[in-house]
Amino acid sequence: FASQGAGKVLGPVLASSLRLGVIAIGTVALAWSHAPLWTLFALVGASLVAYGAATAAAVYLTAWGVPQRAP
Repeated sequence: FASQGAGKVLGPVLASSLRLGVIAIGTVALAWSHAPLWTLFALVGASLVAYGAATAAAVYLTAWGVPQRAP
């Protein structure tokens, strides 16, 4: 929410895209290998960890300074 309020949402949006990619690629891989159902739940957990880590990194690396107005 802080990113939205500051108008710097690119990082969290990319983190959400990363989560979607992990789920999409992982689901295809699990279906292709006929993996058991519990691996799908592990995949969802792993995607949430990736999303959280990417969001935390994006928030940490964002420049939060107050923009200066033109004179």
